[in-house]
Amino acid sequence: MPELKIDFMRYRHVLGTASAILVFASAVSLVVNQLNWGLDFTGGTLVEVVYDKPVDPQTVREQLDDAGYTGHVVQYFGSDRDVLVRVPPQKNLTDQQNA
Repeated sequence: MPELKIDFMRYRHVLGTASAILVFASAVSLVVNQLNWGLDFTGGTLVEVVYDKPVDPQTVREQLDDAGYTGHVVQYFGSDRDVLVRVPPQKNLTDQQNA
């Protein structure tokens, strides 16, 4: 079998420039789009609620609003009786109440 020699260093400037452009584009993308940190990093509460009868997520949202919770996300999962509620930490509550 003949000896195979690949001249990797021949393309070092082109590939180095391409790498620098990709790193710069990634950094710009992070600044522009920012990261969407989940509950694992931001804290908050995730509750899966199962109702006996079908429920409208808008009703749950209104009840959370009336209770003073802000920034919540309410969505179906599984069926129209199963609701997933995500509530970020509330600024007006103590750490113990947020837990």
